[in-house]
Amino acid sequence: MSRHAAPKTRVRRAAVTAALVVGAVTLPTGVAQAYWRTTGSGTGSATAGNLSPLTGVASTASVAGTLAPGSVGTLVLAVRNPNSMPITVTAVTAGAGAVGVSGSLGTCTNPAVTVVPQTGLSTVVAPGASVSIPLPGAVTMGQADNGCQGANFSVPVTVTGRIS
Repeated sequence: MSRHAAPKTRVRRAAVTAALVVGAVTLPTGVAQAYWRTTGSGTGSATAGNLSPLTGVASTASVAGTLAPGSVGTLVLAVRNPNSMPITVTAVTAGAGAVGVSGSLGTCTNPAVTVVPQTGLSTVVAPGASVSIPLPGAVTMGQADNGCQGANFSVPVTVTGRIS
C-alpha cells in the first residue's frame, strides 16, 4: 500500500495547488469587478452673494469749470465700488434731491442746473476702489438767478452699472 499511496498524494497535492492558484488569480479579478460596478450619489449646494449698489462718494457729482445760463458743462462723477468684483459704470441720470449751491456771490434760489442723461458708458471700477469720471456735456444751466454767479454746484445723480 505504501507504493500506491505516493502517487495518489501527489495527484491530490497537485489538484489542491492548482485550485489555490486558480482561486488566487480569480480573487483579484472579482475585487476589480466590484470596484468598477460601484456607484454613489449625493447632493451639493452653493449660496449666491449679494451685490451692493454703486454709491457716489458724496451722493452727488460736481460741475467742473464754469457754467453760464444757456451753457453746457462737464459733470465730474465720484463713484465708489463697495463690491468684491469689478463693476462697469454704464449710465448716469439725474438723482433725487436738489442741486447743492455753495460760494455764490449772492442768493442763488434757482441754479437751473440739470443733468443730461449719459448712457453707453464703460468705465470699470475695481473692487473697493473709488474713481473720478469726467462727463463732458452732462450738465446744462438754464436761466439761473444773478445770485448764482461764482457758485459751485453739486448735483444728485443715479449711477447704473453691471458686473464686469
